[in-house]
Amino acid sequence: MTPTPLSEDQVGDILTTSHRNNPAKEITGLLCYDGHRFLQILEGAEDNIHALYKTIHSDPRHTAIELLHEAGWQIAVFQIGRWLMNMCPKAYCQS
Repeated sequence: MTPTPLSEDQVGDILTTSHRNNPAKEITGLLCYDGHRFLQILEGAEDNIHALYKTIHSDPRHTAIELLHEAGWQIAVFQIGRWLMNMCPKAYCQS
């Protein structure tokens, strides 16, 4: 079964939730959505990232989750900046 593409409002709700939840966990990130698939980059303390990943992975709305890379070390400087969660422009997400 192919998931139905999300509307801009639904993607906006994801960002709103991230903006509400991520500061307390000191998580930053970048979210890309091409209308069919998400690619997400997360930064933060390893325990916080693992907990968030577990939450995402256990959510039945998510399918075909694949971890592409895990740095495995504590970063001194956030590479993404202090974004709570920023959205990659759709044009950059399309191949």
